Amino acid sequence: MYYKCTDSLYVIEGAKAKSFLHGQVSQSIEDMTEGQARYALFLNQKGKVQTDLYVYIKEGLVYFSVPKKFEELFVSHLKKLAPLSQCSLKVLESLQIIHCLDEAPDVNAPAFQTNRLGQVGFDVWLEPLNELQGVELSEEQVEFIRIKNGVAKVGVDVTEQNLPQEARLDRALHFKKGCYLGQEVIARLHFRGHVNKKLFVFELDHNNPPIEQNDSLLVDDQEVGQVTSVARENNKQVFLAYVKKNNFESQFKIKDQTVRILKGNE
Repeated sequence: MYYKCTDSLYVIEGAKAKSFLHGQVSQSIEDMTEGQARYALFLNQKGKVQTDLYVYIKEGLVYFSVPKKFEELFVSHLKKLAPLSQCSLKVLESLQIIHCLDEAPDVNAPAFQTNRLGQVGFDVWLEPLNELQGVELSEEQVEFIRIKNGVAKVGVDVTEQNLPQEARLDRALHFKKGCYLGQEVIARLHFRGHVNKKLFVFELDHNNPPIEQNDSLLVDDQEVGQVTSVARENNKQVFLAYVKKNNFESQFKIKDQTVRILKGNE
């Protein structure tokens, strides 16, 4: 099974490419090795999420993929600073990123283990005319897997109003690396504080009233959160919603229906 990503792929050229990108994102880049991929975030000074990205190392070069929605924001930031590290950026328009679930396909193309949907997968770089064998997932199927596994989508479940830890994006953070934009806030929260809300995964039978984005999540008839993403498959609905810290152990309702927690209060 696979689906086509909408990310743009870039290469950073220059002897200091690793250290340059290392200083701009939330993940450790300098210690990455050949064939490795890592998930990272670009934050603002307040530690709030601007975009996410994947970083790859191939034949000693540093590549990254960024959602097209945030491409201009992130790339323009890098281009302003790249000359200071004697680096330059180049977009690879001829390559399409395909994400394959479970195992890497048997094709003659670069493949990197990633975790886009909350389970083992591989990013494969393909020329536009190349095709993969197997089942291509629909957008609805991709969303159901993502939401059921509790993977927040930047721009939907995570905005510039959110800290990474609120959306359970800790896998994109490295707490021992040096400075990067927003690092002080992230480190202080990790070592000394706690978030006031977290993203939970909920499930409801499909034959109940359909859940919609921005629907209210209730505890004792009081709103404690709102739905950020929802997907349906077979007889199930799954959705993501932020829950306030004081309600992590509560019983939740939505549209007069009790909803089951799939992930969140661990």
